[in-house]
Amino acid sequence: MTDHVPGSSVLIADDNPESLRVLSAAGEPLLPIVHSPSHARHTVLVVDDDIQVLRTFTEILARDGFDVLTAEDAAPALAALRESLPCMILLDVELPGMNGFELCRHLRRDPRTAHIPVALVTARISEDDVKEGISAGAVDYIKKPFDMDEVRMRVRTQIRLHETMVEQERMHEELCSSERRFEATFEQAAVGMAMVEPEGKFFRVNRRLCDILGYTANELTGLRFQDITHPDDLAPDLDARRALRSGELSVYSREKRYLRKDGKVIWIKLVVAQVRSESGQLDYFVTVFEDITNQKQIEIELEQARKLEAVGQLASGIAHEINTPAQYVGDGVHFLKEAFAGYQRLVGQYRLAVETLEKAGGHETLIGQIREIENDIDLPYLDANAPASFDSCLDGVSRISTIVRAMKEFAHPDQKEKVSADLNRALQTTLNIARNEYKYVADVATEFGDLPPVFCHVGDLNQVFLNLIVNAAHAIGDVVRQSGRKGTIRIRTSQEGGLARIDIADTGAGIPEAIRQRVFEPFFTTKEVGKGTGQGLAIARSIVVSKHGGTLMFESEVGKGTTFTIRLPIGDSDASKGGV
Repeated sequence: MTDHVPGSSVLIADDNPESLRVLSAAGEPLLPIVHSPSHARHTVLVVDDDIQVLRTFTEILARDGFDVLTAEDAAPALAALRESLPCMILLDVELPGMNGFELCRHLRRDPRTAHIPVALVTARISEDDVKEGISAGAVDYIKKPFDMDEVRMRVRTQIRLHETMVEQERMHEELCSSERRFEATFEQAAVGMAMVEPEGKFFRVNRRLCDILGYTANELTGLRFQDITHPDDLAPDLDARRALRSGELSVYSREKRYLRKDGKVIWIKLVVAQVRSESGQLDYFVTVFEDITNQKQIEIELEQARKLEAVGQLASGIAHEINTPAQYVGDGVHFLKEAFAGYQRLVGQYRLAVETLEKAGGHETLIGQIREIENDIDLPYLDANAPASFDSCLDGVSRISTIVRAMKEFAHPDQKEKVSADLNRALQTTLNIARNEYKYVADVATEFGDLPPVFCHVGDLNQVFLNLIVNAAHAIGDVVRQSGRKGTIRIRTSQEGGLARIDIADTGAGIPEAIRQRVFEPFFTTKEVGKGTGQGLAIARSIVVSKHGGTLMFESEVGKGTTFTIRLPIGDSDASKGGV
């Protein structure tokens, strides 16, 4: 008689109906069980052609809380395995048909059953049999006759080992899955990512970072932050790195400039986070690089536009304030010049009267006083120089008025909509404004052609003209600075079909071949640190190409100078597209 353990069940596979009996605790016969239990995690499959062995295993293992499946040979065993997978298999070697060694090999070849521990239970105890069983894939070899307490212990041990192995495999798979997800996220991220050693050296980078910086992964690996950072942005990073290493900062974020492999300057939004071990030791940094070059350029252009608008409003007000007293001065000088001309006529008559008195005699005292005053005021000098002085004052007032008008035209906030404008006048206005930049180093020669009004944002084009004229003056200044000689800035306008053409040429040193492809790049400059932002030509190109559908090109010869050529559609160009 066997004890019935609640929740346990037994499957007996046998071709003899009389042997298919499971005894309850009361000894009453039960129907054969033909399905596996639902909680297969605690199920043991026993395969043996001895019904007594099956009953013994069923009784003892059921007492230990296991569900037991039984089969008399390989066929019903394989059928049971197709329905449910047990935690362990106890397998007799001597079976009808497929023996235990063959069945064990079959189980190991099947991916569904390959992981299930199999213990061979057999009277075949020779060393060769044991070797064959282990070779077939068995994890244990139980010799008949067997001690059930030892069997119970081995079953519990193997199931615990099996569960541990399954849990390790699950954790390993989760780890692999997590690593695969991280790998996919890391490699397919829309931003640049890198893992960086505590000393600042890259040891892993993703594809996007390679695209941003223009390096291959092998080239970036081993480089340090300072190797690709713009020199002007190095110092703050050193302080931040020290703070990250010490733990004062856990995350560091900053916008800074980097140098691509080709030398191009780009703006990056950098985020650095530290990764530490459980002991608190710094393992590495995870860094994120977002290319914000275009955004930064737009911000700079907007900021410049806001400043120009504010300066324009201020300059317009100042110009108005200057214009009023300048008119007073001009009117006064005109009056004094006319009055002095009248005085000169009267003085002429006075001198004639004095000469008459001298000839008549008797008026020596009066005549002496008059001659003394003439000497004191240096009358001949006044007659010779006062008219020219009045003309000089009037010319100065005229120049003030010209500059004031130029300031009002140049600096007045630009209209939001395009208007028809006289580009020849705009160029002359810009020359008046920029005179102080070039008057000591260059003479200006203009050849203004017959241009029709051009539909444009004239305020923006004034900025383009100013930038090119100032750049020309600086280029010439670099050449003539020590010699005291002057170069020449030549400005020429003409019409080419439906385009207005403006050429601004200088006699400077020219642009070296190596950097010609980069002169329109944002933030690129050949000037000393602090002397230029590298935005002038980039903004000029944006105004000409993007806002007006025109082109901005240049020709340069080293040692002789550079000519920038602007071509603008004369009519509305909103629908057109330009290029460099």
